[in-house]
Amino acid sequence: ASHHLHDSVVGIQDSLLLLLTQTAGSLNEEQKRLLGMAKETTDKLSHSIKEILTASDIQEGRLKLDLSRFDVVSLAESCAEGFKQWAEEKSINLMKELPKNLLMVKADKEKITSLINNLIANSFKATAKDGNISLKVSAYKDEECKDRDFVIVAVEDTGMGIPEMELDKVFEKFTTAGASHAHEKFSGLGLGLPLAKEIIGLHEGKIWIDSKWGKGTKISFTLPVIKE
Repeated sequence: ASHHLHDSVVGIQDSLLLLLTQTAGSLNEEQKRLLGMAKETTDKLSHSIKEILTASDIQEGRLKLDLSRFDVVSLAESCAEGFKQWAEEKSINLMKELPKNLLMVKADKEKITSLINNLIANSFKATAKDGNISLKVSAYKDEECKDRDFVIVAVEDTGMGIPEMELDKVFEKFTTAGASHAHEKFSGLGLGLPLAKEIIGLHEGKIWIDSKWGKGTKISFTLPVIKE
């Protein structure tokens, strides 16, 4: 059913894109605004359907990782660049703390990119004007796995944080812990962090959250580093 819905939504997205690029004829400003709203809503629906498909694949043991070698530092830099305009529009200080050396991993680049983007996007929704968001990447030593080297990626914000009573629910499916206190509405199904935990686990890494109510949230995940 989800595959059928996804195919239908893709058809709608394609048609909206043709209209917005005025391939099918010119538009006035009000028509552009309404079509833009329709495309934004359809994109959110498409994202939710993809999350359901991924959750189903994980549950049934069908999820396949498309592994490739890439530098996490460069990937993080690229993700941060994609949020420059949003940071300017919201007057939020988006900071990067990235090492100069490469930190190579063998992972599913598309899924890790999506994970980092989702974490940053959630921080923007949780953080008020003039707040701070930081993206940090560094080498990491796991005390429980001392024979391997890891890279740690962390997204930290000065948003409202998550109440202590909700912290143990952040990785539960269909739960949006802290969403009711965010500065912008969270429109997802509550699958983002549960799926992130599963995907990072498949990469033999870890993910965890530190948050204080009224102070902000920090979400960190690790991936094993490979040596060239």
